[in-house]
Amino acid sequence: MLFSRACRYSLLLSLCVSQVLLLGQSQPGKAGAVGQQTQDSKPLYVPPIALNILYYQHFLEWVGKENDHPQPDVPKIEYASAIGISRDKEQAMLAILLDAYHRRINNKKQAEDAESKLAEEEGATEFHAHPPHLYGDMIAANRTILNATYLKLKRVLGEDDFKKLDQYVSREFARDYPASLKPPTPAGQLKPTPFPIAVRYEFFIRHVGNEDQRVQQALQAGELNPLREDYSRAAHFPENEEQPMLTIVLEANEQLEENDREHRAAVIKFHEKFGMVPVRKFPHPELKALAHKRTDIVMQTRNRLKQELGDEYFNDLDAWIAQRWAEGFVYGPPQVKNGPTGAQKPLNAPR
Repeated sequence: MLFSRACRYSLLLSLCVSQVLLLGQSQPGKAGAVGQQTQDSKPLYVPPIALNILYYQHFLEWVGKENDHPQPDVPKIEYASAIGISRDKEQAMLAILLDAYHRRINNKKQAEDAESKLAEEEGATEFHAHPPHLYGDMIAANRTILNATYLKLKRVLGEDDFKKLDQYVSREFARDYPASLKPPTPAGQLKPTPFPIAVRYEFFIRHVGNEDQRVQQALQAGELNPLREDYSRAAHFPENEEQPMLTIVLEANEQLEENDREHRAAVIKFHEKFGMVPVRKFPHPELKALAHKRTDIVMQTRNRLKQELGDEYFNDLDAWIAQRWAEGFVYGPPQVKNGPTGAQKPLNAPR
């Protein structure tokens, strides 16, 4: 998937630990707003401190927007009673969150202003020819603010109250809007269904495969540095594991594409034999076997990734995939007990 610079600022993938200087303009010979880095430098990878840290980003941003931009039709949350902590702890928690929110907003504004200025100075062609370092630096700075905020909340609230907060955040902020404030689904409207593991990983494999195809086409067209998603940053595993991860996933994508070709050929044979009837109404052995094979490819790829990354980093990747491809609408085929009858009978079936 192609991410524009502006779009990448809004990605919900901000994790990392420790304190990093705020971002400045990354031009050689010029001092940044707070810190200074060369254009070839990259932020050091530091493992995340909690698998639900992304939920804390949603929580932090909700509290910030609720404070700075209150909406008249959205009730303000009474966090003390919602979490089960004292008013004093609530106020201390909100002060920590709002400070972090404003620092992260300031980081983002500095980066956007610096990139706009750099684009004006370099011109569009040169500007788009180098990687978006300013974006990466801003994301790294905001990651550390988020994780430092997590640690500070843990320290200030104490073990018991932080456990209550952690349960509240995990329950309410798996998405960017509090679960308890979401309106009920109208009667008769389909509800999103959590995707099975194999479906989530197939989405991930297809995503990486489609992106690689776009990147290769861009390189063949003469583009110098086509944007590719930085998976080690996004999912928080070491940078030196990115290429092995891509190799495993792209091999799986090739196997899935071959499975697709076999499936299309089997569907053609099916229609030649039974006529133009919906395939889903007939559990056909060859199509069934290909479906099982596709699932096996996906799950074997998941196991290979676990072996390559190790448990700790694989858990981070797994959590990122689960968050990004968590749920959607799944339409199950109608149940047919004894094969087609009446109008559903295959056109070429014996009468």
